[in-house]
Amino acid sequence: MSIFQAILDFLKQLLAWWFVVEPWEQAVRVRFGKHVRLVHAGVHFKIPFFDVVYKQNVRRRVSGIPVQTLTASDGEPVTIHGSIGYKICDVLKLHLTLHDAEVSVQQEVQGAVTNYVVTHAVADCTPAKIIDAVKATLNLSKYGLGDIDFFLTGFVSNVPTYRLIQDSLQQYGPYTSGLTTQPAPSNAPR
Repeated sequence: MSIFQAILDFLKQLLAWWFVVEPWEQAVRVRFGKHVRLVHAGVHFKIPFFDVVYKQNVRRRVSGIPVQTLTASDGEPVTIHGSIGYKICDVLKLHLTLHDAEVSVQQEVQGAVTNYVVTHAVADCTPAKIIDAVKATLNLSKYGLGDIDFFLTGFVSNVPTYRLIQDSLQQYGPYTSGLTTQPAPSNAPR
């Protein structure tokens, strides 16, 4: 059965002289392994076995940014969680510059957030200021991305309970947790 399927796949590829790019897609056609061309929506000609086509959906997408707990310049903790929305504007530029767009964009945003928080006091680390700073420093157009919007979905700074726990543990020394253990009763099962 697998030989029959292989023959059918070969004939299908041999007879495939065109490809269709949907209105919400862009495609990159690579001819002879070196000639690269951006292709927009429509029906397009291709040479079987010599052309490879990579289609990409270019609609807006939103990607979550992992939770970051950072220390502001005054030593206070700041925990941030956010999302970034972006659209692929140029698939050719994207394929020539990035391997995994989503992970790369997340790393760029995390770097911008980190850069802002560690260089500012916790009083200056408000959600609006962080969002403005990240938007001002991001330049994702060099990757063929546009319509960028960054927003925070979670923000915590200067948590008093964290400080209380930290201060209460310091009274027991740096290597103990403050918990005492009691020996098990002699009649307890082992």
